[in-house]
Amino acid sequence: MRRYYRNKSLKMAREKPNELRALIRAMVPGYLDPSAKMDVIAAVMEMALKNRVEFIKLNEAVKAAVTAYNRQFDHFKNVSIDAPIAGTDGLTRADLLDSETFHF
Repeated sequence: MRRYYRNKSLKMAREKPNELRALIRAMVPGYLDPSAKMDVIAAVMEMALKNRVEFIKLNEAVKAAVTAYNRQFDHFKNVSIDAPIAGTDGLTRADLLDSETFHF
């Protein structure tokens, strides 16, 4: 049965992509902004085209894609002022502050 449902999602992604997108779009949470929704839909479509998602488990695939999206774009983290900024050869956020700014 698993093979049947995987092939069903693959076949639908290839032959009726608009219908599959509509099914996926209905499962995407409403709190996401439109660009995030499109990223999640594209991720689930990619899983379907790679034959990695069963048709009856599309909802689980959407949840996994939303979780992956949220982890990728987590904007609400605590960041240390003394931590080096990636890709800047040791530049820290403290270096970006004006010298007249109050430091702790």
